[in-house]
Amino acid sequence: MEGLRVVIAGPTGSGKSAAGNTIFGCSVFTSAAGSCTVTQACESAEEEVEDVGKLLIVDTPSPLSQGQRRRCLQLCAPGPHAFLLTLRVGRYDEEDRNQLF
Repeated sequence: MEGLRVVIAGPTGSGKSAAGNTIFGCSVFTSAAGSCTVTQACESAEEEVEDVGKLLIVDTPSPLSQGQRRRCLQLCAPGPHAFLLTLRVGRYDEEDRNQLF
């Protein structure tokens, strides 16, 4: 696979799936407003993007288990070019930090 590979990570309710949909300009990932988990497992989508070419985005669940980390790396092999970190609007707290690391 050629092109750009991006992994979107962040705490539950921070808009990871919505960010992926915004980047693609269409609804490819299931997204809902709120603080509950919608994405249950790493998912990927690939689109042709003007001025970029092929763009593969991996949407991740929260929290990200060891198994899901492996799945994420498999989906974007030979490895991601970038990570997009999403955060909830408001205060960044210990719970947010623990979900990410």
